[in-house]
Amino acid sequence: MKSAAPHWTGPSIFGFRPSSPVLIRLGIRGDRPYEIRAEGLPSGLQLNPHNGCITGRMTSALPANISVRIEVKNASGQCQHEIKLMAGENICATPPMGWNSWYCLSESVSEKAMDQTARALVTSGLADYGWNYVNLDDCWQGKRGGVFEAIQPNQRFSDLGGLCSRIHALGLKAGIYSTPWIATYAGFLGGSQPTEDWDVEKVALPASARIQETQFFGRHPSAQESGWHRTGECWLFDRDARQWADWGFDFVKVDWLPTDPPTTRRMLEDLRRQPRDLVMSLSNNSPIDFAAELSELAETWRTTQDIQDNWESILDVAGKQFAWQPWKSPGHWPDSDMLQIGNLGVPNQINTCFKPTRLTPDEQRSHLSWWCLFQSPLLLSCDVENLDEFTFELLTNEEVLAVNQDPAAFPAQSRSTAGKPPLEILLRPAGQGGWFLGLFNLESSEREMEATWKVLGLPRPQHLRDLWNRMNLKPFGEGVRVKVPSHGCSLFHLRSDAPTQRVAMPTRRADLAK
Repeated sequence: MKSAAPHWTGPSIFGFRPSSPVLIRLGIRGDRPYEIRAEGLPSGLQLNPHNGCITGRMTSALPANISVRIEVKNASGQCQHEIKLMAGENICATPPMGWNSWYCLSESVSEKAMDQTARALVTSGLADYGWNYVNLDDCWQGKRGGVFEAIQPNQRFSDLGGLCSRIHALGLKAGIYSTPWIATYAGFLGGSQPTEDWDVEKVALPASARIQETQFFGRHPSAQESGWHRTGECWLFDRDARQWADWGFDFVKVDWLPTDPPTTRRMLEDLRRQPRDLVMSLSNNSPIDFAAELSELAETWRTTQDIQDNWESILDVAGKQFAWQPWKSPGHWPDSDMLQIGNLGVPNQINTCFKPTRLTPDEQRSHLSWWCLFQSPLLLSCDVENLDEFTFELLTNEEVLAVNQDPAAFPAQSRSTAGKPPLEILLRPAGQGGWFLGLFNLESSEREMEATWKVLGLPRPQHLRDLWNRMNLKPFGEGVRVKVPSHGCSLFHLRSDAPTQRVAMPTRRADLAK
């Protein structure tokens, strides 16, 4: 239900380094115009009362945790909310939310399409719920050049610095893609090369054989078959990092296999030298053997192979998240890959039209619920300009999204009974008290599902909130019992008036590292 009075819909905690430029879009819905005030902003930061964005740079370079009170008024009412600014090393205080170009546009991505998507995130209202990253995936790359001798954009982009500025003006953040390899998966230039004076034209496909002028190594798997999926002896990622920071990017997806700690550390050092925060997102299929190191270095890291828009793929990816749960922590998030929701294109193709996801509505709800319980980054890759009502409602349930955006980063655990699939019943402590509970029907017909307080290891709660239906239920009997449609789910927040009792959960990163 969308109220005319202002109400809070987005994240409540934001991380950045004290010396870095700050851009925070506050999550507020209700009829405009607003009157917005902020009490407690640190020196150097300003709130724009017209668009609800906090910008600037702190005058203090010291780490600090700052509480800021936000007051919003309009003709229909008012609301107050407290946000926390975490000035320190955890620049990703909650899992990133936004959009990525790969499954939608793939090889047809362009500056115009990025601009259109950024505007659509705002005009649709998605940005008010935290969908704030606009990430450019593979296929943007041209040749090396410019003041940094870095990769410059191809002919479909005129000015990436201008693109970042326009995205920032909307209160959104911009992301870009690369790899430490010589060639990307889609056959464009990567972050290294064999020698300093290497001439890519001498080893590239003939111009007549290329799909795009600077797709030097051909569509996947051409670059892999030609041996260019390796890190070259001449490291150029540092030059590219300087260029991305100069353009104004906020997020870098780096894509190679395997995602090893030494290469990750080298790229992280290059990104940390820049005068702005650059979230490092690793892709793809990180080895669990490297969990201790990768989870300390990267803000996000992909945990599986590429996802697809079918139920079997969603189950496969979701089922592999349990091993990574102990390794997440505030500021560091395992990535289950992009959401297969909305109208999608075809990867590795030049897409000019889109088709609805093959997931049913109930499967999409389960998909998003698992990603929220596991606290994966939430990255759309659909046609944002033409969202149908169901998709919009799915993506703007702030109570469900809050499960994902809980900064406490407690691990989720299966509470399925013996003989049942582990994905059926998930339980996770909530940072603000209580527990999040998900019941998932993996069968092909509707069924009644039950989770007893004994199986959950919980005392009977006094409060039971159905998050998808936005309604309070009265706890009853010995547990939760609900009818769940085929491949659907129910998602709850359980709370007690008594102090939260900690239940036995997976060991967390700090204990595993001992």
